[in-house]
Amino acid sequence: MKQFNIDKATNTLIQYIGEESFADVEIPKGIVSIGEYALSECETVMSITIPDSVTSIGDNAFVECSYLTSITIPDSVTSIGERTFAYCKSLMSITIPDSVTRIGEEAFCECETLRNITIPNSITSIGDRAFYDCTSLPSITIPNSVTSIGEAAFAYCKLLTSITLPDSLVDIDDYTFSECKYLMSITIPNSVTSIGGAAFSDCSSLMSITIPDSVTSIGDSAFNECESLTSITLPDSLVDIGEEAFRGCDSLMSITIPDGVTSIGEWAFSDCSSLTSITIPDGVTSIGERTFAYCKSLTSITIPDGVTSIGEWAFCGCDSLISITIPDSVESIEDNVFMDCDVTVYVHKNTTPAKRIKDIKSNIEGSGILEICYIAE
Repeated sequence: MKQFNIDKATNTLIQYIGEESFADVEIPKGIVSIGEYALSECETVMSITIPDSVTSIGDNAFVECSYLTSITIPDSVTSIGERTFAYCKSLMSITIPDSVTRIGEEAFCECETLRNITIPNSITSIGDRAFYDCTSLPSITIPNSVTSIGEAAFAYCKLLTSITLPDSLVDIDDYTFSECKYLMSITIPNSVTSIGGAAFSDCSSLMSITIPDSVTSIGDSAFNECESLTSITLPDSLVDIGEEAFRGCDSLMSITIPDGVTSIGEWAFSDCSSLTSITIPDGVTSIGERTFAYCKSLTSITIPDGVTSIGEWAFCGCDSLISITIPDSVESIEDNVFMDCDVTVYVHKNTTPAKRIKDIKSNIEGSGILEICYIAE
């Protein structure tokens, strides 16, 4: 017991004070709780055995045990707290018992050699950054019991190639799978209603994805820089497409925006250099700043009658765009909307768009407007 500082009144392990190099630590039987930071930064510990008497493991209990390779968690434990195993850089595998219902924030953050983990059906929530930067984790199955996955839970899991999401999941939070460079495909279950900001940003190997009819919003930068994404199916239920949602999706050649969409954020499709055509649904009222900027393969686009404003640099650098028709409903057009283009603009004569386009062509150097053509009445 000289290796342990124990609160005998509560049977809580306060601190491990052993000094043996590369030790295999066996926590004494009868211990009920492992306190916060109890074995934190124990760089001499290689393995830990926890007795069946333990029901609670405190936050940061094993944080930065950099030589810890294995640990056995007994069935008596019900929760894994915040940063419990964070920065355990030698931990390769762990089995979470069926008794655990929650994985806390940053529980396994930066366990960079973790290759195998089993999440039992008892788990209902996975905390923010729980597996953040687990760079050796190749795959993971999340059971149907899980209803909540926190922000950036699997971000920077660069070897993660596949993941199974449960039908119980409601939201995909911000940055959940950001920078998962080898993730090639993922199925989003019908239970999901929203995809958070940057949820799949920089998933550079992601080639296709189907978004179910349950989803109503796609957050800012959700698929930003998914440079291998060639196809995506957007559901009829979709209402909002966030800012930079598909920015830099270099391989995306076409996309159908469903009729229910009323809002498309700024930069939403900018730098989609392979995108050739797009139809904007009737419910959209504004085209924001740089929404389609540098879509260098874009040859046609249909702007609906409901649009009232076109923001700065909306079509800047769309050098394959030959012509575009601006409807009478447009009341506001920014100066640089066609910068670095060579486009013929079709408008009705003596309308607000006609006057504004003429003004831009006459007064803005490098306006990108080749010619103004008036539509026959």
